[in-house]
Amino acid sequence: MRVSITFEIVDSNVNGGKKVYSIPMDYRRGIISIIKNSVENYSASLFKKLFLNKDKPISKQYTFSVWFGRRMNIANDMIYFNSPITLNFTSLDSRFITILGNRAIYSLGKDKYIDLYGLKLRCSRIAVKNDPIFEGKTFKFKTLSPVIFRKHDNETNKDKYLIPGENGFEDAYNQVISKLISEIGSVKGKNIPAFEPVSTKKVVIKHLGLNLRGFVGIFQLKGDPEVIKVLYQIGLGSRRNQGFGMFEICE
Repeated sequence: MRVSITFEIVDSNVNGGKKVYSIPMDYRRGIISIIKNSVENYSASLFKKLFLNKDKPISKQYTFSVWFGRRMNIANDMIYFNSPITLNFTSLDSRFITILGNRAIYSLGKDKYIDLYGLKLRCSRIAVKNDPIFEGKTFKFKTLSPVIFRKHDNETNKDKYLIPGENGFEDAYNQVISKLISEIGSVKGKNIPAFEPVSTKKVVIKHLGLNLRGFVGIFQLKGDPEVIKVLYQIGLGSRRNQGFGMFEICE
């Protein structure tokens, strides 16, 4: 299940027209904070289970993307855009749709808003979307957020981020997707879908002070439709809960 939440920026200094706002390119940490705060307000025990269980970390089965509008511009490590912006969120667990929806509704109260790097966000629209029916074995998708695949090198104790066409990408893809499938009971033991880039390009994403290599564009998955549906629900690749790997079906 998916939800798209549109936020207007509350600004008493705007009287008509379109004001340009800005946030850092490394903005995903701000969205992560909003999600964590939303979960904590919903359930202290769920928050502890998901975010404070350092001994046995739990894989968070969701991802998100942010749409800054068609006039978005990037310069000097900042993103410039007009109000509104849209947060797209998808999860295997419908509770998270409720959690974010409640948080968005909270911002409708008098003198209430959600803070994002000093900007005051207020919900103007919530749209819940049911997942499509996956029939057949081959599906074409386009990315809504960059996809990254991380492969850990035990000898150097460092992570390497690989993109389609590079040596080692297929191994990284199989490793990441195999682990993901093993964590989801409904598809545990099923085969890994075949990945084929159709029209992708490399991007470098600033995130948590790092420069991560990933890709955006159109790709194809071929395999068990149940597995592909799960990937559609929770995202593709590594660091999904940090705003990577969200995609949609190509119409």
